[in-house]
Amino acid sequence: MKFLKYFAILPLALSVVNVAQAHEMKEYTLTAGAPQYNIQVPADSGAIIKYSFDPYTQTVHCVDNNYVAAASSVWMYNGQYYYDKLPITLKDDSHFQGSYANPTGHLIIDNNSKLYSMNLTCDIHNM
Repeated sequence: MKFLKYFAILPLALSVVNVAQAHEMKEYTLTAGAPQYNIQVPADSGAIIKYSFDPYTQTVHCVDNNYVAAASSVWMYNGQYYYDKLPITLKDDSHFQGSYANPTGHLIIDNNSKLYSMNLTCDIHNM
């Protein structure tokens, strides 16, 4: 009977261990006029892009030049988290194309691929 008890608890314990194993994340700061080229994001890791843009004249744009299909991004807007695939454009004005984001924040890009590295380019675009 004890065997069945431990057998039932094992999946829960393994899921907690899996959550604790976070990706390695490297931080980059993005400013207007200083794009970040060739950000290398190895397989099973990620990048944190700190940004600050003028909400009425600028957007943030990030693209993976290697086109890794397992890439995802997350950011916060008005207290809620949003998720999307790359390429991603963040905006705070209805006149621009892209996803709404706070003018100052963090864009987390996660490379979920177990095999392929990403080569990111991120920039603040003047519109």
